[in-house]
Amino acid sequence: MEIKEIRYRVSSSTSTTPITSLNEEKTLYIYEYDSFWQSIQIDILGTTKEEDFEDIDLGFLEGIYFKVDDMENEGINKLDVFDSISQEAYDAYSNLFDTDGIEKEGIIGINGNIFSIDRLYIKNEYRNCGIGRRIIIDLQKILEYSLNCKIGNFILLPSALEKVGEDLKQVTDKKEYTTLTKRLQNFYRSLGFKKVYKGTHMWFNTDYRMKGTEE
Repeated sequence: MEIKEIRYRVSSSTSTTPITSLNEEKTLYIYEYDSFWQSIQIDILGTTKEEDFEDIDLGFLEGIYFKVDDMENEGINKLDVFDSISQEAYDAYSNLFDTDGIEKEGIIGINGNIFSIDRLYIKNEYRNCGIGRRIIIDLQKILEYSLNCKIGNFILLPSALEKVGEDLKQVTDKKEYTTLTKRLQNFYRSLGFKKVYKGTHMWFNTDYRMKGTEE
């Protein structure tokens, strides 16, 4: 199916939402590191030639924006922030920084802030239409325009996912998982992502132009 136009709807919040209890005099809990990161979802919408005026849900991208520059300016331990979020966030940290909290050479741009691409899902019927490539190429502009997020690095762990009900889960068939994950690695490599040396993740330094973008 040919996609005529692609648009994005961006929403942002921390994954740990402050809790208001009406039964306990409106108790409010705000966690120590909430101001140093945001969870972000980008819904990918579009139209086809057959349905010019109706938004179609093509897929979505989810990730976390880490305000590393703010952490360093305020003397916050970066590992503590990443580790407080999830195992995925901790693994991203381990691939970006050494044991002393120093960024690995060349991985992060002049701007130190990081966006971890945690999930990218395109619905089966809209795959192989260039939608995944388009959102990755547009991602820096989307985040800066919609949320004023300045990004110095994109990081991700290529992993083949499938939809099970309403949830995304790792592909269970080992052979299929290996094949699809290698395909994902090649996809990101074609855009200019590199594999972390002695690591599991792939990264892109935004000081450089992503492959496939116009000069």
